[in-house]
Amino acid sequence: ALLVVEQEELGILSAEVQNSKTRIKTEVIEGIPNFYINIECSAQLLEVISERKSGSLDQKQQKLAEHLLSEAIREETESAVRRCLLRDHCDVFRFCDHLKNAEPEYWSQIREQWEEQMADCQVRVQVHCSLAKTGQQAME
Repeated sequence: ALLVVEQEELGILSAEVQNSKTRIKTEVIEGIPNFYINIECSAQLLEVISERKSGSLDQKQQKLAEHLLSEAIREETESAVRRCLLRDHCDVFRFCDHLKNAEPEYWSQIREQWEEQMADCQVRVQVHCSLAKTGQQAME
């Protein structure tokens, strides 16, 4: 996936996500299914368009870039989950499988009402994206 983020200090960054690993932890709290999505990924920085004189990111700027990329991925993931579960009542992420495996007794009670129950789920997304290496950087 290609990501483009913009920030005043860094300029416009484009990066390509190359590797990702996703874990989903599931639990039921007070009758509400909770899903904790943890995404670990690496991205290659493709381009930096900036007015800075330096052509590369220093350590502080790299950390900021990683934070911005992580936030962009988190926002996209949360948006996709909201659209599917809350708006469309469609479990394309197969949360039902995670719920069935983690909480089989609860699942057997709500299985027939899962389409309605989806809208009540709580989903939290945490992302850590690290930059693999620096690519071309353009200066204005």
